[in-house]
Amino acid sequence: MPTIKKQIIFLAREQAFKIEVKGLLPLTYHYFYLEKQKVDSARLKPEAGKIGDTLQSDENGRLSFTYYFDAMLETNTEIGIEDAQRRAGQVANVRDVILTNINAATCPDNFKETSLSYWTSHIVIEVIFPSDNDFERRTNSGPQTSPSAATGDGPGVNQVNRQDGDI
Repeated sequence: MPTIKKQIIFLAREQAFKIEVKGLLPLTYHYFYLEKQKVDSARLKPEAGKIGDTLQSDENGRLSFTYYFDAMLETNTEIGIEDAQRRAGQVANVRDVILTNINAATCPDNFKETSLSYWTSHIVIEVIFPSDNDFERRTNSGPQTSPSAATGDGPGVNQVNRQDGDI
């Protein structure tokens, strides 16, 4: 039975979403939720900040940030293609996202009535398994889609390793 290498699973599992919201309450802290579960700040990078910084709307009620989605598809062994496709099917979907000034582990059902400022939308989670050749061509020493390596320029952004001698 064909298998998928763990490195390919790693490459397929993370995506970077650049999000821009307008019309929020100015100079207000906001919290990001995926499927009503608060997203760890280590997965968020404000436009003019660092990963983990708080999300705060500017004086015009605008907030831009990058969300680094992790599908948690890691595995320590090679797995069968059918198992990989089953796992991907559980992750790949249209997901609800909420940005609100309410700070809780789980976004309350009545957040629209109780928030001073909020925004809702959807993101599309895709899981793509590249071939071994694609994997080798895209990277020199391993996958590069992580909050510290991604450039934040859109979904599934990869940063290529520099070769020796590059500045």
